[in-house]
Amino acid sequence: TGAGLFLFGFAIIGRVAHLQFAQGDYWKAKSKKLSTRKEVIIAERGNIFSADGNLLATSYPIYELRFDAATGSVDKEYFDEKIDSLALGLANVFGEKTQKQYKQELLRARKRKDHYFLLKRNVTYGQLKKVKALPILNLGKNKGGLIALQKSRREKPYGILASRTVGYSLKGKKNVAVGLEGYYDSLLCGKNGSRLMRKIAK
Repeated sequence: TGAGLFLFGFAIIGRVAHLQFAQGDYWKAKSKKLSTRKEVIIAERGNIFSADGNLLATSYPIYELRFDAATGSVDKEYFDEKIDSLALGLANVFGEKTQKQYKQELLRARKRKDHYFLLKRNVTYGQLKKVKALPILNLGKNKGGLIALQKSRREKPYGILASRTVGYSLKGKKNVAVGLEGYYDSLLCGKNGSRLMRKIAK
């Protein structure tokens, strides 16, 4: 029995040594690959001005807001304590649903452990600032569970005035290029950037 235990222990030590020295570099690289990723930063489309400096076309950020209702940073006691205030705040900022409706939806999302619950699409930066100040969400991006996905919307301050001249550029199966937007698309679209994201504990 003693000899068997000795051989078993020796086999474990041998296996650990093999993993550490023979395969160590492989597993380190594997770990690094799983914890880091490259994220694309979409370039913001350039503005178009008239000869006298008036803004004819511009892009501004809009956001899709989602909520990690199952975030481990918010315990049940704190969530239950703040849910009414959060629901009231969302009702005041967006005005689309009542406090009761928001509360019911948030409680259901919490119950089913929804990590990507949709709060609202097409949110302005001003609304985003107000939402970030609401209970639970004001704990920060990671602890509060707020997920803000930024997009870009094209706006023509003068509306239909000179709209055909300003034009537009559509990407897809049939690329459509009209007016200044289409002719100078390669300059206006800019170049996407990238950033390295690393996942850390919690």
